[in-house]
Amino acid sequence: MPFSSTLSNQRFPFADPAALDPLITPPLPEQIEAHRDRMWRRDEDLCVESAVDAERFIEAVGFANTLTDTRRAGPSLYIAVCGRRDVSLPRNVQKDEETRLTWYLKDEVMRRGRVNSRETRGRSFDVCRAALDKPFCRGVDATAN
Repeated sequence: MPFSSTLSNQRFPFADPAALDPLITPPLPEQIEAHRDRMWRRDEDLCVESAVDAERFIEAVGFANTLTDTRRAGPSLYIAVCGRRDVSLPRNVQKDEETRLTWYLKDEVMRRGRVNSRETRGRSFDVCRAALDKPFCRGVDATAN
């Protein structure tokens, strides 16, 4: 029996690639987006402007990607610095003030020592030290450089 017929969509309806297509997938309800706006600081009134704000943001969400835009799901320090939903990284990140501020805040928060920064799959992310005590983070070394 060929491999493709053993894993047909009739047997595994969740294996349909159209189910994961963002153009076909319905958008989230506005209540969820409003909650994300508040928690992930995607509002201009709540945007991150200082190292203390960045620490509070990372501690509130538990972890955050550092420099990701709306193309990747989840909380992001860059989106929180920009303070809006529709953020995309520019081509020349060296000249972008929001990108520069994000890197400065990440470095400053690391110097203060309350947030731990890691890299996985080529993406950097920040984890609050309190989250490292959780069972799902037991394998992460909080003291490593």
